[in-house]
Amino acid sequence: MVAYEVELGPQSLAAIKNLTEALKGFKGATAETDAGLMTRKEAAKFLGISTTTFSEWVRAGELPVAIELSERNQRWRKSDLLAFAERRRSAA
Repeated sequence: MVAYEVELGPQSLAAIKNLTEALKGFKGATAETDAGLMTRKEAAKFLGISTTTFSEWVRAGELPVAIELSERNQRWRKSDLLAFAERRRSAA
């Protein structure tokens, strides 16, 4: 790793300080806030079930199809899960 020294002016230092303060406590965007997509954990919570039950329903093909972001990274559309919950409620 190469280290460089750069001299910054007072405006640049103030901007960096403001940015650092603004980012304190930032946890990042969740899948739910990003285009209505939810992680397994968020989706399970949304449906009011455990992540274990959610995973069992995924394996059984009971839930809407997930969006595959990568081999081990899936997301579910909130709108699909809402429709699933409504169908399930009306069938009961």
